[in-house]
Amino acid sequence: MRRSTLQSAFKGLICIFLSYFFSAAGTYAAHEKFDENEVTEEQLVEIKKHLEELAKTGDADSQFQLELLIEKEKGGPPRTAEQSVDWYWFAEVQDPADSQFNMGIIYEEGPLDIRNYREARKWYSFAAEGGHAEALFRLGEIYRRGLGVLSSYAEAARLYRLASLQDHAEAKRTLIKLVIWELGGVRADEVIPWLKQAVREGDLEAATQLALIFDKGSGSISQDFREASRWYLRSAELGNPESQERLSEMYELGTGVSKNLSSALMWLELAVAYSQDQESKNIRILRVGLLKSRMEPVEIQQAQELKSRCLVSQLTNCLIKP
Repeated sequence: MRRSTLQSAFKGLICIFLSYFFSAAGTYAAHEKFDENEVTEEQLVEIKKHLEELAKTGDADSQFQLELLIEKEKGGPPRTAEQSVDWYWFAEVQDPADSQFNMGIIYEEGPLDIRNYREARKWYSFAAEGGHAEALFRLGEIYRRGLGVLSSYAEAARLYRLASLQDHAEAKRTLIKLVIWELGGVRADEVIPWLKQAVREGDLEAATQLALIFDKGSGSISQDFREASRWYLRSAELGNPESQERLSEMYELGTGVSKNLSSALMWLELAVAYSQDQESKNIRILRVGLLKSRMEPVEIQQAQELKSRCLVSQLTNCLIKP
């Protein structure tokens, strides 16, 4: 929801009063709890009057609070798009898609007695037709999770893609995950440019996701271990222990890189050092022992020297020089 700075102190006071009035105070107003006797009918009339004054100036936050007040007085949200025009009178001077999106929020996240995913989907659809990016994303979530409708990764992907065209960050991230999971029929080459840009900006997760796409192959992208190793290296340099471990496996087996047990040991020991939970760390320690049992002393020594150089350079100089 958009927030306005107009008379914010007064609106903050209104939110405190309304936090009692609405049963889902945590969703629509402040988080404080009040006894019902603390808000009188006269006070609510005065609040409504001030909200109307602020709403006429075009203040979106006051307009939405006024919507909620009207809904409570009339016993619930409107049931049709036509009614919403009357209830959401401000839609004529603001973006009607915002009004419709707010209705979707009420049905998806509101009090349990009015929560209805089918109604949420209907109102998000109205907003989506107006090009509302967040509504498109939430519709995608509804179809992906099967909330009030049969789950459809294909439809979810279509909606995420439309939201992504408006540069919706979460929609992009979810599309990327669908590619990695090989769900929804999303083309990997559509998301690779986003990922490469994110890597250039230092995004660790994007480097890992690129590596996974090439490691597994996805849709139009063929499995390419050499390309995967390049992105695992970038992710490993950014401190991802899973990528460090996978890179160790690739060096151990000669998959996408030249086989080298010293490099394999170095990356595995780094994965131990960067492990984020004890269980993963213990498993990797066992793997280090098994790998060392197959190595010559000179290879282990080379691994230690390589690891020291790598750490001193903050993981930027970790490759064996030719």
